[in-house]
Amino acid sequence: MPVVQNLYKIFKLPASVIVKNNCDIQSPNLYSRLRDDSIVTIGSDEFRIGDLVVSIGDNLIFQQLRYLHNDYRDHKELFSYVIKLRNNVHIYKKQGKYKEAHVLEQHISEVLFVKDIINVVVDGKKSDFHQFRSTGFTVNGVKYVYLCSGSGQIRRNTATFVNEAYRETLVKTLNCGLEEKTSEFVLAKYSAYFALAFSSILWVRTPRVCIIKDFFHTLPQEPVDFISHDENGKAFITERQMDLELNCADGQGLIDPEFAKLWAQDMCLTYVPCSFVARSCFIKGNLATFDFKEFAKANNITTIKDRWGVEYNIDDIDVLLSESQFKTAKYYNSWAEYQKYATEGNIHWGVARYNKRYDEEYVLSNYQYIQALSLSDEDITGLIKPTIEWLKDICSGDPLATMLFTFGNKSSGVQYTSLYASAQTSVTKALIKNIDFLKDCYVQQKIYSNIAETIDHAKIGKIWVHGNYQFMISDPVAQCQAALGLPSDGLLKRDEIWSHFWTTRGAKVVDLCRSPMIDVHEHNPSNVHYSDDAAYWYRYLTSGIIFSTHDTATFRAEDADFDGDIVLSTDNPYFIKGAHKDHNIITYEKGLAVPEKMTVPNITKTVSKGFGTGVGGFSNTATILYSMAPMFDKPGREDQYNEIMLRIKLLREIVGQEIDRIKGADKPSLPKEWKTVEKILPTDSQDEIIRKMRANSMVIRKKPYFFRYLYPELNQRFKEFEYSYNQVSRDTFGIKFKKLLSKEDKTEEERDLVRKYQKYSPLTTTPCTMNRLCKAIEDIDFDIKFMKDRHGNKRPQASMLPTFTYKYADLFSEDRLAIVKDMYKTYTSRKQMTRLHAMSDMLYSDPTVHSDEVYDKYYKSSHDALIMSLQTKLVDFKMSGEEFLFYCGYLAPKYKSFNWGFAWNVLGDQVIKLIPRGESYCPIQDPDGEYEYLGLKYSLKDLSPDSDEEVQDIIDAVDTLFEEELPDEELLNAVLQNQARKEEKGQ
Repeated sequence: MPVVQNLYKIFKLPASVIVKNNCDIQSPNLYSRLRDDSIVTIGSDEFRIGDLVVSIGDNLIFQQLRYLHNDYRDHKELFSYVIKLRNNVHIYKKQGKYKEAHVLEQHISEVLFVKDIINVVVDGKKSDFHQFRSTGFTVNGVKYVYLCSGSGQIRRNTATFVNEAYRETLVKTLNCGLEEKTSEFVLAKYSAYFALAFSSILWVRTPRVCIIKDFFHTLPQEPVDFISHDENGKAFITERQMDLELNCADGQGLIDPEFAKLWAQDMCLTYVPCSFVARSCFIKGNLATFDFKEFAKANNITTIKDRWGVEYNIDDIDVLLSESQFKTAKYYNSWAEYQKYATEGNIHWGVARYNKRYDEEYVLSNYQYIQALSLSDEDITGLIKPTIEWLKDICSGDPLATMLFTFGNKSSGVQYTSLYASAQTSVTKALIKNIDFLKDCYVQQKIYSNIAETIDHAKIGKIWVHGNYQFMISDPVAQCQAALGLPSDGLLKRDEIWSHFWTTRGAKVVDLCRSPMIDVHEHNPSNVHYSDDAAYWYRYLTSGIIFSTHDTATFRAEDADFDGDIVLSTDNPYFIKGAHKDHNIITYEKGLAVPEKMTVPNITKTVSKGFGTGVGGFSNTATILYSMAPMFDKPGREDQYNEIMLRIKLLREIVGQEIDRIKGADKPSLPKEWKTVEKILPTDSQDEIIRKMRANSMVIRKKPYFFRYLYPELNQRFKEFEYSYNQVSRDTFGIKFKKLLSKEDKTEEERDLVRKYQKYSPLTTTPCTMNRLCKAIEDIDFDIKFMKDRHGNKRPQASMLPTFTYKYADLFSEDRLAIVKDMYKTYTSRKQMTRLHAMSDMLYSDPTVHSDEVYDKYYKSSHDALIMSLQTKLVDFKMSGEEFLFYCGYLAPKYKSFNWGFAWNVLGDQVIKLIPRGESYCPIQDPDGEYEYLGLKYSLKDLSPDSDEEVQDIIDAVDTLFEEELPDEELLNAVLQNQARKEEKGQ
């Protein structure tokens, strides 16, 4: 069942562009060309609309803006209206009435475009944002002022601005009377809480709520590694015994199972989730499905009191919402008072996230989890074995393995329509329409590239482990007990978890991991609890990891809470064996922010502190330190080894501070001695020279070897470096450098070459865990046979695309051929130049900085611009897809290796309609299936439609819900009249 809700669009303007135009943007065609490929002018610059637009789900702010425009339709009515418009566009196009179709397409863009909201991304200097954060900016005469910026937005350097005409009303409504209660707030918290109204949600009915108190447990005299600072600010660690207080269900509430069914209906789901991450004004957190009414009755309780002492009949409550979920609870004298403001403002509830129907059987790990394990070479071989076997199956060229790799795992109920609707690429759609396209050279090349890319991903730790990510849930029995005034012991003891997934698979111990993982103590092997009571009371929680309220699990999980955080759980024996739960948890003193006046200048000043988050860079620093540790793991260098491991632990505070910077904390930085070489002076004593040399040897300079597969340019540099040393080794010693490295009885000259290699290598090549894993996968010959015949020879490169010779041979034109030939030259030359420019522009001077996102964004933007220009040529020369394929087929034999990606990319999804219908198969989950793939069995299901017409109807109807065959002329007239009224008003 489709989600009955629209996806909206808003402008996303770079702060640098706003400042460049003196905070007064003039762009007359900005709103008249809302197609992604349209070009608009802002000042002296041209932009592609697709680069200035972002899609956002419906939310409380969009809903309130609709109300301000006197549009009181609910989300279902709006969705039906847009679907009807789209269906009419399809019908008009089918009838050749493109002018009418264009009118409706433009109207759809206007309906789904929220002009009153603009997101601003700080793309350069933070000072750009300061120029307009308090006073706003104008676009075509409309002034936009600051509205909000949530934690996720701040991490992406983004703030939301709103049409000034609506800000005051919006803020007053969404504050739900807060400004009447207080003029001061911890601004980072207020910013995050207010921005909950901008969270994309699925609308649900408003529940009957009881606000329950948070409950706390104290863990007495826990051993901890406590980070402190001396008078000079230098961090150090001392082991302490401390009483730790836990907010046991921080961010979590409970939802009645019967009411959960109603929310599932509201969300148009075919199953009932057991975790709903709810949103409303100042309300945030996970609601776990738990029968608190039955639990109360089992304890002879019929009423419940909220945090204010108001008593309710428990049967009249749908949701137990905790204080930590109701962010402004202390400012109201009752829930009824808050509800009065919410009702007057027509404030509704929504769900931002929820659990999947079925948890995955296998999940991809990452290098952060693996680097924090202690693994022997034999352990690494065992750890990567499932991934290696999986890759070899795919490389074998087996059609079923290829289909599973391409389609993913599907249930037995899959149909042609749903499979086609879920396809994300032209290649996948082609294979669904005609499975024989597995023989097409372009399809083979794409699958080959995907396999090669997957092998490279494995080298950076993306390997399969048995397990999955699930929501973290605090013991709901303990939370319910506390809410009912009972002792909050719960069902789980210290270091126990319960999980439907793991109990149904008989697991005894699972390791729990949460990102970002810095130190070894963050792996958390836990015992799986089994009892009849747990199976009964947790029976609605078919997904989720339920945590005990009597241990330090949340500390080990980077101070996680239960408001929607997820955790990876795995029973992988090497994760469990290599973990270090014997290590103390790490904690430190966390500062308290001071409340300030809730003014725009104050709020935006606080928000701007969070821009430019360095969590990824600091996490990378831990990875670099792990790769450096083996350099010092030898006699006589114990103090340096211990210092490296200490620095990893100290990063726990630095990363925590960086995350909290979004909440207003000061920006942390790496200590100077970690990243700066001390200069050795002529006047230095021998002892001082030795001290500096030892300190300098621990300075962060290089990324680890396995990072070569994360950064394309870095990989190229290392290849060139290795090639040069290989040449020297062959010329000087007569052997390859790789063999020289493993040679035991090296001469002094040979050892000198190895020392130079290690010193000048652009990467750290030590035998750290991840480098060893990477090289273990490098040493495996996968022999991708997908593009080879059964004798191992490379198959001829043949395209299966139709070339329509029967239709265009007699209409052949040298001029038309020249057009396609010129386009092909542009495609092949620009493609190479784009790649080279993208690589050469990457900056890798700082080993802690990620640059792959910049690379991907630059390449995609350049490639999209190239394809768009070629597609425009087709339109300009009035060349159909069929004619284009004819000339491609004519050109292909004239080239030694014609790149058929040219045809696929230029035609895009249009190519699917031109592909002839063939047999259609899909692998489906089948307990009795013959093929096993990632822990599940599969068989092939025939999905082939009966006719070409049926296939075409399915392709055409993927985005529609109705079956009208005639256009709605009244709808078109209404749209035209609306446009005329706007033109009269000068809008």
